[in-house]
Amino acid sequence: MASWRWGFGASVLGAALWIGCEGESEGPLAVGGTEAIVIESQEELDAWAGAQKRAFVVQGDFLLEDAYLSSMEPLRNLVGVEGDFAIRNNGALTDLKGLHNLSYVEGNFHILANGLIALQGLEQLERVGGNFEISCNFSLRDLDGLKALRRVDGHLFVDATTELINIDGLSGLTHVGSSIKIRDNKALRDLKGLGGLSVVEGDLLLIFNGALKDLRGLNGVATIKGGLAIDEHPVLESLEGLNALAEVGGALSINRNQVLQNLNGLDNLRQVGKSLYIGGNALLSNLDGLAKLGQIGTGERDLMIVELNPSLPMSAGYELAERLRLAEHQFIVFDNLSASAP
Repeated sequence: MASWRWGFGASVLGAALWIGCEGESEGPLAVGGTEAIVIESQEELDAWAGAQKRAFVVQGDFLLEDAYLSSMEPLRNLVGVEGDFAIRNNGALTDLKGLHNLSYVEGNFHILANGLIALQGLEQLERVGGNFEISCNFSLRDLDGLKALRRVDGHLFVDATTELINIDGLSGLTHVGSSIKIRDNKALRDLKGLGGLSVVEGDLLLIFNGALKDLRGLNGVATIKGGLAIDEHPVLESLEGLNALAEVGGALSINRNQVLQNLNGLDNLRQVGKSLYIGGNALLSNLDGLAKLGQIGTGERDLMIVELNPSLPMSAGYELAERLRLAEHQFIVFDNLSASAP
């Protein structure tokens, strides 16, 4: 990717080329072009942004990476980014104050590995046209700065944000155009911020969220067009919250949830488009929550696998396979409570 690096030698010329005469246009200034703008220090950001005297849009990619930034205040006139926007590896950056006029990012928006405590400053952000990733911000406790966000047209990833307690700041979100991944957030207590979604256009991946006890917050989701993974949750007691879910277009995995005793919450699930995997759930004792499931995938690689659930009778797996009318080569029931087949 080509890049244009701001330097003080180019500052006067750059400002003259980009700004022109104030008052020429009522709309925001168009800054930059096809090359990425790369900022490498707080001093450079102060000088570059200080040259933009009124509202402006960055036309290409805007990269604030490994720049030791401590403040976004110089970007108070930024209203949009037409390319990708990356704020990455800025350990002294504790909030995003200064981005309070940013309303959209047309490309991908990455907020990665900063010292953020809050997303304060993003209160006007309404849309991300690509993927939106919030990852490895180890001090971030909530997403409250995102309450104006309505659309993410690509993937939504909230990943490895270890102090994150809730995602309520996503409560205004009504559309995600691809997959949602909520992974490795050790303090996350609930998913209530996803209550505005009725359809997940891609996969829904819920993996290793250490304080999550149920799935309340997903109550409106009726269709997941991709796969659904509910994996490796040490205190997940219930799947309540998925009660409206009728169809999973891809595979369904319920794997290594140590205290999950049943699948209640999946009571309206009727169809899984690919494989069904239920494994490694130490206290799972029945599959009654799948009573309405009538079909799984029939492709060559699609299987029903029920294995390594030490509290689940083997007969429960065989009964489910029989109800789904699976041929012998389409299912595996292995190493559950009893080794006896019906």
